[in-house]
Amino acid sequence: MATSLTPKELLDFVVFMVLGATLVAADLGPRQYGCTFVYNNRFHVLGGEGVNSTTYDVFAYTEFPLDLTKGPPTWHPLSVNQTFLSSSRNSSATVIQPYLNPCVVSPNGTLIVGGNDWIGYDISKDRWLGPLNLVGNVSSRLYPSCIDWDSCWKPMVQVNDSLWIFQGLNTPGATNIYILNLTTFTWTTRQQHITNTSIPSAMNFTALYYLSPADLAISANGMIFMVGGVTQVNATNSQYNQIIWMFDLQSYSWVSSPTKLPTGVSRHHLFYHSPSNKLYVYPGVSGTGTLLKNSSTIPAKNMQVLSITHTGINASLLPATSTRIGGCAAQEGSTFVIYGGNNGTTIDDKFFIFDMAEAQWILKAPAVNQSNTSTPSSTVTSSGSVTPSILSSTNTEGGISDIAGNIIGGVILAVFVLLGVIVHYTRKRNPPEDQKSDSASVSDSATMYVNATQPWAADQASDNSQ
Repeated sequence: MATSLTPKELLDFVVFMVLGATLVAADLGPRQYGCTFVYNNRFHVLGGEGVNSTTYDVFAYTEFPLDLTKGPPTWHPLSVNQTFLSSSRNSSATVIQPYLNPCVVSPNGTLIVGGNDWIGYDISKDRWLGPLNLVGNVSSRLYPSCIDWDSCWKPMVQVNDSLWIFQGLNTPGATNIYILNLTTFTWTTRQQHITNTSIPSAMNFTALYYLSPADLAISANGMIFMVGGVTQVNATNSQYNQIIWMFDLQSYSWVSSPTKLPTGVSRHHLFYHSPSNKLYVYPGVSGTGTLLKNSSTIPAKNMQVLSITHTGINASLLPATSTRIGGCAAQEGSTFVIYGGNNGTTIDDKFFIFDMAEAQWILKAPAVNQSNTSTPSSTVTSSGSVTPSILSSTNTEGGISDIAGNIIGGVILAVFVLLGVIVHYTRKRNPPEDQKSDSASVSDSATMYVNATQPWAADQASDNSQ
């Protein structure tokens, strides 16, 4: 005969099931190289590599303000497009990681990922839109395959409401820049000119950042900075790059700065603080000498700071509270947030916040007093959601928000029903004096409850009797 649960045991079970389901659904876990962006005061992470080179098809956000003094922030799950983040592809970083590119948000609130498939996601509605209908002719394979998670790199940057993808940086002379307007979803092609000495051949894993005339009035149309990277010296050796390159959007030409980084760096992030005219180079991998190709990578010990003025660039170093490679990073106002990454030993799930206004690491990040804003690498103003006309095929798959109400409602209903059973059971165990003759047992009540909530059981019994 089955043993009945006591009221306390039933209550503990209810609490465990409700909290357990919530924690499992919202746990992002340790990761690196995820698609990371800030939109409408929410810090989002899509995909990325987990511990022991495993991949996770997760998508979640946590909200600003962040307060690390109260413990780890709470993650809220979002729907995942299984078209390109399916279990059949999880074993291959060569397949899954290019699909996290370009990881850019349009002014109307559309996240664009999917690599060469250009898949859209409506952030406000938590709804995947399918491949976008882009207008214009460009190479069908702008994003190459990857050998591993940290090798999926492409020289690209968001310039106002456009995505710029650079081709042939290592070739002297004129080469193409493919520009996708993120409002009209139209491609155009421009020519870039590399002057002085050419950009080093086989240079990879650099970082680009666009500064508008409002950020820094040194060019009528703004300037793109390209910092660091790794240059392949020969078949067996590579060298970390200390060069700072600048691209003038008026002359469409690259020039190198006489100022160099204190330390060569690659796989890093760039963040800009306009009031102080400082560009922060958050650690990736760093070094000054020639390093053996494919050797183990060690995080940089310091963060580098570039103070940019009309007269030149001054470079300095700041200690990093925790150096790491591949951290999921994005900027919110005057702060930037790092989540996860490889700390030199393992991939973790730690949060770090840096206040660029005070030039120090902090434990709290405020929300920006602005709605519908996106901050991947440079700020764009967003309003509204994407219209179906930009889609080649609309994915009507409902987002997690569409079913969240049903799930929550079901959980709440189950809790109330179980609490009712507990109350009923308690009253049966301790009846009033005038109800001592009531002989109904808890097991009978439980049986009645199960039968009442499982009408198919009676139908099945009827079928078996025939």
